[in-house]
Amino acid sequence: MVGDDSTGRARLSREAIVETALRIVDAQGAAALSMRVVAAELGSPVMSLYRHVESREDLEDGIVALLTGAIGPFPPGMTWDEMMRAWGIAYRDMVRAHPNAVPMLAARPLPSYRAQRGTAEHGLRLLQETGATPEDARFHLRVALATIVGFCHQQAEANRPAPPGAADALAGAGFPLLAGLVGRLGEDGDALFASMLDIVVEGIARRLPPGR
Repeated sequence: MVGDDSTGRARLSREAIVETALRIVDAQGAAALSMRVVAAELGSPVMSLYRHVESREDLEDGIVALLTGAIGPFPPGMTWDEMMRAWGIAYRDMVRAHPNAVPMLAARPLPSYRAQRGTAEHGLRLLQETGATPEDARFHLRVALATIVGFCHQQAEANRPAPPGAADALAGAGFPLLAGLVGRLGEDGDALFASMLDIVVEGIARRLPPGR
């Protein structure tokens, strides 16, 4: 956090810098983020930030780690499917709270894995306890993460109604089924999310060794 030393100058930390950067992204969008803007917000010289953050890329890594690291921990005793559902819901809640950070979340997966290393390791262990091989457990988790994360990002960035007349134009051009789909854009987000989670969890369950 930011405090004051005996001379009245602001004391900086990586945590304070990253939290300030996230507030800027939330308020103004990812394009507004720069070391200079963060320094101005903190009332500190730009060069003082580099004692704690190496670069703009490192700052973005910090934002991703801050957001994903806040997911969990989950109650002990969860089964793999309960944990996967809980994680998916928590990730969606985080994305909904910080939609402007989606480009960073999408482009920088490694900080997410590092921030969630305990949860990911436990999830892999739970899958292996069902009888899945280590390779299969990794594959199942990759599929689940790609689907859940991609769905949440897509909803945050593109879940808007179609322009007026778009569905009618498609129907008039001979694409009535597609017109019906386009006419529902922006609707039923919660139902789609719940169905997506069901499909992911049930699909993995069918691929696990029987009777476990």
